Amino acid sequence: MGRFDEAIATYTTAIDLSPTADWRLFSNRGHARSDKGLHDAAIDDLDKAISLNPQSEHSYLVRGIAKFAKGLRQEAAADWEKTVELDPTLASGWGYLGVEKLSRGLFEAAIKDLSRAIELDSKNASALGNRGYAHYSLDLYDKAIADFDQALAVDPNHVNSYIGRGAAKRSKGLTDEAIKDYTQAIQLNPKDELPWYNRGIAKDAKGHHEDAIKDYDEAIRLLPTYPEALANRGNAKARLGLIDEAVLDWEKALQAAPQGWSYRVEVRDRLAARGLDVVFKEANRLHGLKQYAKAILLFKGIVESHPGTPRAIDSAYNVACGYALLGQKVEALDWLEKSADIGWKDAAHIEHDLDMDSLRDEERYRKLVERLKRK
Repeated sequence: MGRFDEAIATYTTAIDLSPTADWRLFSNRGHARSDKGLHDAAIDDLDKAISLNPQSEHSYLVRGIAKFAKGLRQEAAADWEKTVELDPTLASGWGYLGVEKLSRGLFEAAIKDLSRAIELDSKNASALGNRGYAHYSLDLYDKAIADFDQALAVDPNHVNSYIGRGAAKRSKGLTDEAIKDYTQAIQLNPKDELPWYNRGIAKDAKGHHEDAIKDYDEAIRLLPTYPEALANRGNAKARLGLIDEAVLDWEKALQAAPQGWSYRVEVRDRLAARGLDVVFKEANRLHGLKQYAKAILLFKGIVESHPGTPRAIDSAYNVACGYALLGQKVEALDWLEKSADIGWKDAAHIEHDLDMDSLRDEERYRKLVERLKRK
């Protein structure tokens, strides 16, 4: 009935009343504690149950669940291996073994164990759904959808299968159908951040960026440290031109993400590009105000910090323009040649650029223009 506190209290009373408590009391209290999320206490109970009855496959099964929840994956797998050794016909044992392999990215091995669970219990919606995720991870989208369909036929309220089927359909380009699946998952469990996030991605893909942001907002409200949702909300805002807000989201995503986050480099690159754009824009503004010395400093900084980029090439050319306008011809020619060396190719632009008027009679200027024309 989900009344875990009452169950735990009743088992505790029974254990206290019995000088030689039955192993089942410890096993069942451990199960109730595991369901409540009291994993350490659950493991203590299940250790006791197993010491009293080393042949209790149920105790190994539940202890594995508690250990897996604590991140002790290897120990959990050992318990589930013992479960199926004691009872090879227990579908849930094979199902959990499949989940453990799925969590390590061993998708083909996971499919093997999950298929065994399904053979033993064709109505096991969790095993069907998890096999769907394994097929999805191998880009076998049709097989994944078939698994999710079967899981939902068994249990129409299986939220994870709606989410998984939505992901598989989105990968096949069936974005509208994916949105329907995510919406169904949200209706079944509006407190789960995952379908909100995934529906946001699907709406983003359709160009509905404002609607996508609303879904990301809800995902982040439910899980404020959701790095993927923060990063994608930033992307959606950037597409709408809300750059400052996008930058805030990208920064929050980097702060919230674990060290090995796979999108860290991509988000850092977006921030770096945005920062580069801001500096380049400011340098151009100063140049337009005839504050050439200040502009030169900013443009030089871009050349040094972002070598090889188009912005660096443009900045080197702009440094040359600034020096030319300041009457510092040697520095102007040095930077004009440098801009050509790192990638500037437009001789016609140089010839028509009024900023370069002070250099027209210089031999180095003429040689450079001729060299670019030959290229």
